[in-house]
Amino acid sequence: MKQFSKDIIILMMIIGGIANATQAQNFHVVDVNKSRDANPTNNTLWYPNNNTGINVYDWGHADTYYAILNGIAYFSANDGTHGAELWRSDGTEKGTYMIKDINPGTASSNIIDITISGGKIFFSANNGVNVQEIWITDGTAQDTQPVIDFGVVGSVNPSYLTDVNGVLYFFTDNSYYGFQASQLWKTDGTSVGTVMIADFYNSAGFIYGSQGRQITNVNGNVFFSMSNFGYATELGFSDGTTAGTIILNSI
Repeated sequence: MKQFSKDIIILMMIIGGIANATQAQNFHVVDVNKSRDANPTNNTLWYPNNNTGINVYDWGHADTYYAILNGIAYFSANDGTHGAELWRSDGTEKGTYMIKDINPGTASSNIIDITISGGKIFFSANNGVNVQEIWITDGTAQDTQPVIDFGVVGSVNPSYLTDVNGVLYFFTDNSYYGFQASQLWKTDGTSVGTVMIADFYNSAGFIYGSQGRQITNVNGNVFFSMSNFGYATELGFSDGTTAGTIILNSI
């Protein structure tokens, strides 16, 4: 009887091991890059330092979860042929593929901050011709396009894309002032609905504001951090209007 019980336990362990091995094998969806690491990610960590122009690691904005909409995950990946571009996956091999080669050829389009807002998919990208811009996609190549044309010169670098009650907020860093000055924007996904809320270089009440960071939704309002003259970093607030955007009392 004891031997029978022992045999049953051993059999259960073998079955359990086979089941675990099967689950581990099924977990792998697709080998995006067969020769090297495809680095599938939603990169929200690297941003240009306004004073040096060198990318720095932002520990305070470390949300690297994939953007999920209607059961589809959106991320950046490099297949070794097209550079790092926009991909999607529904968890199956057939449903995992590159959406669009935004920067054609082997160059990467520097996709960061893939964010769901108002049922739309937004991200920041560079097509190799224009500056880094805000893009929108419905998951198809033909409808993956820039929201607004920021031009071909200057350093715009849309960053900190954040959903605030269905509206996308983001910062840009514009270098045509002689240094990278921050601007706060919002968009509904259309060109006409993409507006600058505050220019922290030359708007009333703002002087040489740079390094706009950490956009946070608090009950439909926006809190953020802003550096003045590149030195002291203070707390900012916006209700989505120019008049309602202020730098709070100096901390």
